Amino acid sequence: MKLARMIAFGVLGTILVAQLVRPAITNPPVVAEPHWDSKNTRDLVRRACFDCHSNETVTPWYAQVAPVRWLVASHVNEGRSHLNFSDPSSEYELDEMLHAIGSGEMPTWDYKLLHASARLSQAEQDSLVAGLQATFGGAGKAEDSASESGEKPNEEENEEHEEHEGKGHKDND
Repeated sequence: MKLARMIAFGVLGTILVAQLVRPAITNPPVVAEPHWDSKNTRDLVRRACFDCHSNETVTPWYAQVAPVRWLVASHVNEGRSHLNFSDPSSEYELDEMLHAIGSGEMPTWDYKLLHASARLSQAEQDSLVAGLQATFGGAGKAEDSASESGEKPNEEENEEHEEHEGKGHKDND
């Protein structure tokens, strides 16, 4: 009994101490965004990709608790380092994007587990692939297909963005 109690207190203490290690999940300013071929492509990319591949990460409440926070911070930092739709210096490698989507590598299984909106149907995946091909069509660099962040695509998209933000919050710890 004493051993079980000591183990329980040890585990609880470790969990509490782990909360002190809080890697940052930041949202730097959006510098530019690609000229999407359609609103549908942008919506699909927002649903399935933006939380890890843009400066518009929305973190749910459970991402505030270690060790989930560590995983989320790692995913966001790694995702942005490979591709960032909010940064014109990001390389848009169309072949890599299409391979990641087609192979089921992206969105990651754990992201889809907790984000139902990222679970794209086959028709949505096909539409996303076609939209990415139309948007990036071999451009390679964001400068070739980016718009200044000051240009908002339209009011309806802004409302949807605000609606998306309501599901979590932008974390700037």
